[in-house]
Amino acid sequence: MKLTNLKITPKLGILVGVTLLGLCIAGALAGYLMQREMLNARIDQTRSMVEMVRNLGTSYKKQVDAGQMTKEAAIAEFSKRANAMTYDNGAGYIFGTSYDGITMMAPDPKQVGTNRMDVVTNGRMLSRELMEGVKARGEILLPYEYVKPGQEKPIRKIGYAVAVPGLDMYLGTGAYLDDLDAKLAPIAWLLGLAILGIAVISGSIAWVIGRSISRPLGMLGARMQALADGKPDGEIPGLGRGDEVGAMAATVQIFKDNALRIRGLEEAEAATQARAAAERRTAMENIASDFERSVTGIVRSVSTAAAGMQTTAQSMTATASDPARAPRPSARPPRVHRTTSARLRPRPKSFRAR
Repeated sequence: MKLTNLKITPKLGILVGVTLLGLCIAGALAGYLMQREMLNARIDQTRSMVEMVRNLGTSYKKQVDAGQMTKEAAIAEFSKRANAMTYDNGAGYIFGTSYDGITMMAPDPKQVGTNRMDVVTNGRMLSRELMEGVKARGEILLPYEYVKPGQEKPIRKIGYAVAVPGLDMYLGTGAYLDDLDAKLAPIAWLLGLAILGIAVISGSIAWVIGRSISRPLGMLGARMQALADGKPDGEIPGLGRGDEVGAMAATVQIFKDNALRIRGLEEAEAATQARAAAERRTAMENIASDFERSVTGIVRSVSTAAAGMQTTAQSMTATASDPARAPRPSARPPRVHRTTSARLRPRPKSFRAR
């Protein structure tokens, strides 16, 4: 679908939609970055606690190296003091395991002195994974799921462990992440509501702007079609606006003025033609009347002459039929005068032509 086939309102809708999509992406990215920062802060907190306890173990290692206590006594004293350390209102604790798999520090005193390397938690042997990571890299950050005391479902948690030099053990701590989700949820809702509010406001503004453009353009299109159909009467919508629609309306007004001027010229020409036709019709009627009068006069003259000839013929017929009125024959033939013969002689052709 080409953009040239779309009207202004759908185009503005696409623009608003793309803008909202960008806002959603920006909001999701902001939420992700915020969550990442909160997670990094929690990781830094666990590292700080572990580093503090390891520094305590390092001090015991120094005492062993100085001959002030044995290694076993140092491990026992270190484990006793580390087990007593808690943070985050008692929710955070320190755990530690020797390299032979014996638990040295645990929140549950019953677990101390037991081997928990093969304990499976949600399908994973966490103690083994922690030990292998510490032996391989000196430290490990391990995300996993664990059942929080007082709850039934496992929740997200991270574990951080480091090696304690010279004491043949590693120690670490874990931190639940459900509180991060709880803190992030209101922020996510706030971002979502903000994006929704922006969508409603921008969509409404786009609709109003689209209507303010498409409706006058539609009216201008109807008026231009009316002008094309020969209907220049009516006002041009949009005159007086200061935007592009007003400029288009001014142009349409010029078309209307030209159409009115052309219509006036056509009406004047039609009136002139009608007047000329009326004058021609009157002249033809006068000529026909004169011709009719002439023909009527000629017919009357011919009728009169015919009547006179008929009367003469009738009188001659009556005279010829009466013997008393017939002339008597003479005893001698009449004398023919030369002059009479000359008169009766036919004229030459040249004379008759003249």
